[in-house]
Amino acid sequence: KDAVVLSDGILPQVEDLTITLEPGKLHLTWNPQSEGGSPADQMLLAVRAASELPYVDVIVGYASRYDGGYTYTFPDICKGHQMYGYLAFSSIDRKNFSRSQYIGEFTVM
Repeated sequence: KDAVVLSDGILPQVEDLTITLEPGKLHLTWNPQSEGGSPADQMLLAVRAASELPYVDVIVGYASRYDGGYTYTFPDICKGHQMYGYLAFSSIDRKNFSRSQYIGEFTVM
């Protein structure tokens, strides 16, 4: 789970990442002023089931580094299941990436 690398590159990971859960939602917030990153860098968020549930979702470009956060809504099928999350950023032209970071294991409420 935490050994998975979805991307790697020269862009910085986000700083001051905070993760909170509420029923059906995963809230991410970060410092939008990461040293070496562009405000236009695009978020890449991947979530996958830790169990036999056949669920994987990858969100690209729904938020920028400048936005400082994003809220992911899980479909009902995920309720009660353990999930893994990964976060990375890419340049707007998709030529440069940050190293993906494992953001944890959590149970969808």
